Amino acid sequence: MSTRKCGNDGLKSMSNAKEALVSDVRFILDECARLHTIVQREGLNAIPREEFLFSLPHPNGVGHLPCGRAAALKLTALAEEVARRGDVTKRVELGTLKAELGKLIVSRFLAERRPLDIKQMDRLIQSAIKAVQRHCVTRTHFVPCHLMSTNDPERLVMGPVTFHNRTSFRKLLLGKARNRDDNNPARGNAHDRSLLARAIRYYRNFKWVAEVEIANCDASTSTTLAEEAVTAALDCLHMLLGVQWTGRMRVGGAGIPNDRKAKLMLTHSGELEPSMSIAWFGEVAFPDGWSTILVSPDFRHLQSLCAVALEAAVDPDLERPLSRRFLDAAQWFGEASRDSSPATRTVKFVTAIERMVMTEERDDITSVVAERVAALCFDAEKSREAWREKAKEAYNLRSRLVHGSISPRAPKLRRGAGIAAEVAEATLRRALEAFGIDGLRAESLKSERLARWFQELLQWAEKAEVAGFVEGTQGSR
Repeated sequence: MSTRKCGNDGLKSMSNAKEALVSDVRFILDECARLHTIVQREGLNAIPREEFLFSLPHPNGVGHLPCGRAAALKLTALAEEVARRGDVTKRVELGTLKAELGKLIVSRFLAERRPLDIKQMDRLIQSAIKAVQRHCVTRTHFVPCHLMSTNDPERLVMGPVTFHNRTSFRKLLLGKARNRDDNNPARGNAHDRSLLARAIRYYRNFKWVAEVEIANCDASTSTTLAEEAVTAALDCLHMLLGVQWTGRMRVGGAGIPNDRKAKLMLTHSGELEPSMSIAWFGEVAFPDGWSTILVSPDFRHLQSLCAVALEAAVDPDLERPLSRRFLDAAQWFGEASRDSSPATRTVKFVTAIERMVMTEERDDITSVVAERVAALCFDAEKSREAWREKAKEAYNLRSRLVHGSISPRAPKLRRGAGIAAEVAEATLRRALEAFGIDGLRAESLKSERLARWFQELLQWAEKAEVAGFVEGTQGSR
């Protein structure tokens, strides 16, 4: 008897949910009718601006039909429901869903005058899901970057992201351009050729271009994920190559090869004194042949781990808590690396450390961070106590900055930012190694389990340091 009752309750709940959706669509249509009547009687100026800004496509296919703010909110809620049912929440922009829903609501219930009932509501949702899924295609993006002035290596692969130098990208681009014209003769018109030529001229201002494929997303989401993935790969490069060498690297930006600046000053005698300077975006001056470090065992190992973490950057459906945690920390680290202010660099570096090692603790955060950093980073060259003190110094400096007890222009911040960078870089590297490929690909991991893992790490570190068993043990952590 109880089972039957539960089943009936479930059916009733489902029916109520569908009735609510029907009611929402009816409200949207009623608002359109109300505003349309006002326009017919009093003109467009009679509609408040905040109402006029929200509209649906006009039933005759020309122009728009005002629907008002309240109806737009109902449409947003309906779009979220469609995204949930179609399992495309992370792959389609809500705006894409709302546009498709708006067209379907107008065509079915205003143009075709279908009855608004549960049956038609189900059909509307299924049609919206199919319409949105047509937007989900696989795209390969080419994202221009300012990395370094040297031409080696020809390609730098970071998992799903490949950085091409000019030579490599030119080869790739020529092949794609030929295929484009061969497969699409209609694209050979003058306007299209001009557009392609202007795009190529823009890319010529960059010495590096990143290639990344994003699968089964709409255009807007695909572009966002591509740019985020390339930036995440650059964040990893900051960590692998060192902050001091990579701070001028950038993803995208102005399509100009350099930044020319002028300065005018008046001397004490009243004479006008000009000066000029020039800087190249991202022009990190690595020496020729520098790329030999890319084949060293240490670099290749860390690169392979970054590649695994970056898999989550191009696939929004991958949960992978440890990969997400590392990419979040790497984002803070990368933004700090590219920042020019010692104060904000310090805040971002320490935030990267926190994101890497914190598991929702609330008491004595400084000690928790310092102990976990020390357990991760100590080795034969630097003791746990040395890392503990560096971590505390960086954390305390960050706390003084964010709580206003020290000026962001204080001279000591330059040294403090260097310490924070050192601690953050070591923490991210060692945590990445400790997580390993299996950990980075794990689909579920609760914060409590990670906290226990850190506790086990602290116990291991205590025993290892006491026994002097340090060198060569990193892989067992």
